[in-house]
Amino acid sequence: MDDTQSISYLALATGMVPLITSSVEWTTPILLGGYTATGSIAGPILQFVNVVVGVLIYLPFVKLLDCRTEEEAIRAYTPFVDFFKQNEQELAGKRLIDMDDMNGELPKGLFSHQNCREIITAITQLASTLNLIVIAEYVETAEERDLLHEIRCDCYQGYLFSPTVPLNRQE
Repeated sequence: MDDTQSISYLALATGMVPLITSSVEWTTPILLGGYTATGSIAGPILQFVNVVVGVLIYLPFVKLLDCRTEEEAIRAYTPFVDFFKQNEQELAGKRLIDMDDMNGELPKGLFSHQNCREIITAITQLASTLNLIVIAEYVETAEERDLLHEIRCDCYQGYLFSPTVPLNRQE
C-alpha cells in the first residue's frame, strides 16, 4: 500500500471522510469527483492532500533530473548515437516491414525474410500464453499454411481456401 492509499484508508476508517456513496467516471475533474463520490467537502480535501503527498514523494526525483547538465545528457546518449553511426550501412540493408502497407506483409515474407517469421512466431507465442486465437490472413499457398502450422498458427484465411468473392455473391 502506498502513502496516498494509507492516508485515504485512515481517513475513511476513522470517519473523517464519509464512505463513497456514488460511482464517478474517470473523466470527472479531481476535486469535483471527490465531492460527487462522498457527497461531502471532505472528499475533495482528501484528494488534494493525496495529490500534495504524491508530488512531495516524486519531487526529489524530478529535482535530480533537473540537475543534469546538457553535457551529462549528451554523454548519456553518445553510445547510442555512436552505435547507429557505426552500423548505419548494415542497418540500411535490412528489410523492415513497411508499416504503410501492412496488409499481407507478414505471411508474404514468411519464406524470404527471417524477420517476418520471427514476428509471427512471437505473436503466436504471446497469443498462446494469453489463450487468444491468431488468424493468419493472405494465406495463398499450402507451403505458407504448413509453415504457419509449424510455428503454431492454426487458423488461416486467404486465396488458398477461397478465391475473392464479388460482393453481390456473398451470403
